[in-house]
Amino acid sequence: MKFCLNCRFTQNLDDHRFCINCGKELYVADRQIKTIAKATSGWNGEFSDLLDHLELDAHSLIGLQNSLEKKLHSILQPKSRKTFAQLIKLVEDGKLFSEQSVQLCHTIRKLRNRVAHSSEAKMNYQAEVMCCLFAAAFIWNEISDL
Repeated sequence: MKFCLNCRFTQNLDDHRFCINCGKELYVADRQIKTIAKATSGWNGEFSDLLDHLELDAHSLIGLQNSLEKKLHSILQPKSRKTFAQLIKLVEDGKLFSEQSVQLCHTIRKLRNRVAHSSEAKMNYQAEVMCCLFAAAFIWNEISDL
């Protein structure tokens, strides 16, 4: 994700160094955002590796949820495959996460579904990505304590 400091136009064009709206040089926010998210996760190695291979675009919501879902499966080891919502319920019932982390899991699930199933949300995905990224960072911080 890049944004122009001059006109505040946000774009996701990795091969452009200049704003397609006003022509000024772009500010690349991804690196700084990922560093802050890594710190928020308590520098969790697994989360840091995930971010190193994740582009901050509309698809990253799917990647974040899938990674969290995979992690919950490895922690809970249910007898059968569970949906993300079912895994969240198991975590909540077992009191493995704080109430805040359970709610953050639901936030990731809802925003991921919104972006995945709405063409309007796909056009304005940046806020959803940031919200889910930092929600996941808080959750991974708590996961490292398990």
